[in-house]
Amino acid sequence: MMKGKPSRGMPKKATTQPDGPSGCWTVELAMSRRQSIGCCAPSPIPIGCSQSVCASQVNTGVKKRMMVRDFQDKNEWVKVGKLAELVPAIGATKAVEAGRAPGAMGPTGFSEGSTYIWCLVHGELSGAEAAGDAKDKVFAVDGACRTCQFPLTQAQYAAGGGGNEQTITCGLCGTKYSLESGKTVDFLPGDNPIRFAAKLANEKNGPQRLGSLPTRVSKSGNIFIRLPDNTIMT
Repeated sequence: MMKGKPSRGMPKKATTQPDGPSGCWTVELAMSRRQSIGCCAPSPIPIGCSQSVCASQVNTGVKKRMMVRDFQDKNEWVKVGKLAELVPAIGATKAVEAGRAPGAMGPTGFSEGSTYIWCLVHGELSGAEAAGDAKDKVFAVDGACRTCQFPLTQAQYAAGGGGNEQTITCGLCGTKYSLESGKTVDFLPGDNPIRFAAKLANEKNGPQRLGSLPTRVSKSGNIFIRLPDNTIMT
């Protein structure tokens, strides 16, 4: 039986994208699961509270309950290791394997699918997260740059603050991605000879969103990532 080579992320398959700074679930998923978590209608707006602030607080609470429920019910949550061993400091990165592609029949028989590789990035807590019971923030994104396929463990992390998103910049082509939304912030800047060569080789493909997964860091320091539904476990 042949075993496939590792694949950095899930090419051509939509991964779960964070919905805003909290890095949880999309609005569509939230709407489809409201009844299952007992949130049938929005609460009245308290006197003296702005509607936008209260709506944000309600949405944050709903997302948190959804994630707890999903963590308890779904087998796609996978423990990948200890925070202190994998990404001990803010800005640290580490490649981990979790899940694999379906196998296929080939000329020599059945071949197992490739293992997916993800890049963990130790980030900073948002204001809302820091005000709660969370102590650490870890992002899980594609293992390689979507533009040039260079490993993102070699990427440069930049903290948020002042309304800016936390980002990583590819160590080869210089493309910058938001860790919080996956969107391309700066596409192939071409600002030095190596990056200019990477731009010439890859600009025809256009910017692509970086795949990312929901994560949890337990009180004991274990990192869990949530693979897409029906992913084959390794």
